[in-house]
Amino acid sequence: MVKERKYYDLLEVDPTAGTAEIKKAYRKLAIRWHPDKNPNNPEAAEKFKEISQAYEVLSDDDKRKLYDQHGEEGLKEGGGGGGFHDANDIFSQFFGGGGFGPFGGRGGGAARKPTRTPDVQHQVGLTLQDFYRGRTKKFKVTRQTLCQSCRGKGSLKDGAVQKCTGCKGQGVRIVMHRIGPGMVQQSQQACPECNATGEVIKREDACVDCKGKKTKPTVEMLELVVPRGKQPGAKIPFYNKADEAADLEAGDIVVILAPIEEDAGDDKNTSFSIPAGPIKDPLSIKRPHFQRLKTGVDLVMEVGISLQEALLGFRLAFRHLDDRIVVVESPSSTVLENEAILTVENEGMPLEHNPARHGDLIIKINVRMPTVREIRALKPDQLDALKAILPPPVHGGGAPENLVGQHFKSAIDDEEYEVSMVSATPYDPEAHKDKQRQRHQDARHAREGDDDDDDDQPRGGQQCRQM
Repeated sequence: MVKERKYYDLLEVDPTAGTAEIKKAYRKLAIRWHPDKNPNNPEAAEKFKEISQAYEVLSDDDKRKLYDQHGEEGLKEGGGGGGFHDANDIFSQFFGGGGFGPFGGRGGGAARKPTRTPDVQHQVGLTLQDFYRGRTKKFKVTRQTLCQSCRGKGSLKDGAVQKCTGCKGQGVRIVMHRIGPGMVQQSQQACPECNATGEVIKREDACVDCKGKKTKPTVEMLELVVPRGKQPGAKIPFYNKADEAADLEAGDIVVILAPIEEDAGDDKNTSFSIPAGPIKDPLSIKRPHFQRLKTGVDLVMEVGISLQEALLGFRLAFRHLDDRIVVVESPSSTVLENEAILTVENEGMPLEHNPARHGDLIIKINVRMPTVREIRALKPDQLDALKAILPPPVHGGGAPENLVGQHFKSAIDDEEYEVSMVSATPYDPEAHKDKQRQRHQDARHAREGDDDDDDDQPRGGQQCRQM
């Protein structure tokens, strides 16, 4: 449901239309109502402007959402009132080129002067908790605003502002460079006499406050309101909050939401055990290190559990991103293998379009096997009981003495060999790398030794000559 349909009706699309359909509708209507194509129709210019404004709003996700919920009045209250771009600029950006080039009216010549100051981008960092809960954050910007003393004219004296004679009011000069005999290169440079403004003011006539520059730097605090469930990379505009300039509409400040990486720590074996007795301090319950999956709405956490918990089930308690305490129980009658994956529905990130709903929480299980010290601490009767409870060994059978020391003949070359016993040790990556480096070093020394021995021997050619 949308509050108003005016912009949708202007583009002749349904409120459920997607981005591609809106672009297609604007392309068709903009060409139909372009003033250069309708020189004898005085209503075409106004129609063209309305179509462009409708496209500007509906092609921008944030503006469209604001319009759908609150209509044109909502756009004004949200900072969009009076902030529409020039219709010709929108047309040029959509079709490429400048002016009314597609119809041959004013295209192909010099580029049109800008009608607004450039947009400015600011990046604001947010934690995963900020994205989950929403955040209101203030930040400081320094921008150029029109001088209040001279009202952006540069002087309080009538007629003090004159057209620059150096560039004839264009703000740029055409400069010729000789690059070779009979060869001249033409380039465009900003006019140094007027600082590319096209206007000059005598020093004695300039505004005392802004020194004739028409603008002054102003420090302003802006309040950024980030709704729950916003995605990293989302853009939140502050309309008409970029630099101001005389005779130009102020551009926008666009805030880009960037994720801040938090210290992950070592949470693979973190204990989320439920404390005994009533919980007096909720902050005593640990918070996992959550990660957002590529889906944007699902979270993942890792949990270390014991072998007993993997076989018989577990319960754990953790503190969520909104400080709620959540108790998770493993599925009944389910044996969990190492790196098993569990899913808790509706405990992920809030959905941007409906923050009351959430994605899922993915729990990755890391089964911690008993240590050597723990096994050696068991008494013989405990070991016997453990063997009786656990499933029989896969590699069962007779004792190793049944094989060790016996002699057999190889079926390949009839050589006789003795059965031997070897020991396996836990793999150590660093020790393995050191061993590999030692092997390469020994091999190099061996090759160098072979080369030295060859130097002491006569070459084949010399032997032939001596024979």
